[in-house]
Amino acid sequence: MIAKKIELISPGNYRKFLGKKKVDKISIFIDKILSGISWRARRYISNNPRFFPFQWFGHISIKFGEIQKKFYSEVENLLKSNQPFYMYVHCMDVHDNRDISNLRYYVTKYKFFF
Repeated sequence: MIAKKIELISPGNYRKFLGKKKVDKISIFIDKILSGISWRARRYISNNPRFFPFQWFGHISIKFGEIQKKFYSEVENLLKSNQPFYMYVHCMDVHDNRDISNLRYYVTKYKFFF
């Protein structure tokens, strides 16, 4: 079953089908078409910053200010538990400020134009 899924599903989209016992070929086909269109649109937008002053990632980025209090609270709870823990934090670079995957963040940038 797993080997069949690995053969049929594109590596970038495999996460969408995790946990599904039965995956039909039509859903995989539709997913491949939508992913292909999405990838090409993102690529076109990224390669034309003069016309599109933003970037469209295939994932949702979360700005640290939105989760800061909750993050610190969770870290404090982990430290109080005296249990070993592992935390992975991915920090994106400054060039990711053109990201529009979080529309609320993108709209708040317009205050600089007015």
